[in-house]
Amino acid sequence: MSHPQAIAYYNRGCEATGAGRPAEAAGYFLQALEMEPGSLMARFNLGCALRESGDVRGAVSAFRQCSIDHPDHADSFYNLACALEAAADLPAAIAAYRACLEQHPEHRESAFNLASCLQREGAVEQAIAAYRSCMLRHSDHPDAAYNLASLLVSEGDDEEALALLENLNRRFPGREKTVQNLAIVRWRRHLRDSLAAEAGVDVRRILVACMPKSGSTFLADVLAKLPGMQRAHLVPDYGRREQELDLEQLINHQGLSYVSQLHLRPSKLSQELLAGFRVKVVFLYRNIWDVMASLRDHMHTHSTDWSMALIEPSFRGWDADRQYEFLARAMMPWFIDFYVSWSQEPDRLAVSYEELMADPEGTVARIAAWAGIVASSAEIGLALGETGRSATFNKGGSGRGRAVPDAARAHVAALAGFYPEVDFTPLMR
Repeated sequence: MSHPQAIAYYNRGCEATGAGRPAEAAGYFLQALEMEPGSLMARFNLGCALRESGDVRGAVSAFRQCSIDHPDHADSFYNLACALEAAADLPAAIAAYRACLEQHPEHRESAFNLASCLQREGAVEQAIAAYRSCMLRHSDHPDAAYNLASLLVSEGDDEEALALLENLNRRFPGREKTVQNLAIVRWRRHLRDSLAAEAGVDVRRILVACMPKSGSTFLADVLAKLPGMQRAHLVPDYGRREQELDLEQLINHQGLSYVSQLHLRPSKLSQELLAGFRVKVVFLYRNIWDVMASLRDHMHTHSTDWSMALIEPSFRGWDADRQYEFLARAMMPWFIDFYVSWSQEPDRLAVSYEELMADPEGTVARIAAWAGIVASSAEIGLALGETGRSATFNKGGSGRGRAVPDAARAHVAALAGFYPEVDFTPLMR
């Protein structure tokens, strides 16, 4: 820059930038460019000032012109790409980062940001290749190794991910996100090795994913007495603990055919574990009003330890209306979520308490056929006869829900109202 007035405007722009007045600075840089249109520093700093003042489009225009006029200026390409990324134009940002790397292949942050943009754009294979290229040229870039490891995990390549994360942990010990991901990858490798250990073993497995007070103990006991079947506990403990599947318990029952019974809602991980260990799900539900009446009775005579809500001993001294209001407000959200979630899962067999009680032999036969358990009518009848109806039925039967007050019913119906696409008729007859 040689024009005295251009230099003066440029210096004022730099002073305004330093004072935190980017909009004012942009005005001075524009005035400098009127005097010297080809000034690299005036146009580059104009782009920076516009970006700082929130004018992303103006910044894109300034950096683009700068990169055209000065193709040897790496920061112009890099800042153009960053501005495009800020404008949420990822395809253009990717093209700009690539253009920067073509001119300046050693530009460290362009290499990393290119991979990051490709990852955000969903181009997984290209992102993996870009992270590898970044690491090849810039082995000291921990985030490139970390992001590559995360992508590899999502693609099922635990071995390379584990090697990358262990190396990162050696070089940068105690880095929080590395330690966290390292634990996850080690867990996933343990899962993969466990699944491989029983590949090819012929098994029949059922999880009765059930509402409390839905006849699940009776059903699980009957299924466990069918040929080749037995009971299995897929959690280390019950009580107040959420009954989420436990990997070690699944491993402990490898090689066996079994039935298990859990108050479990579906999740991405639980579905992965169920599919991996070849466990088929029976989704067992019951009329919600009958459930509420049965729960209330249960809490007067049995344990009040439930994962759905903390129930104080004083519950037993409340009047019936207050007890039902508590059940409706504190516990029924879990039941509605359970019903909605399993209703939307495609790979499960829905069974109601009512049909189990009306036709136990036919219902058990349907479950057995669906799970691939070979059992004759005589064997099913024997299993039913040996099991009988246990005390956990707690005055079992339909129609007890008539005792649920209208106010409590209204609370539960309001919860269901948030899911207009779900048919609650089987639950709320």
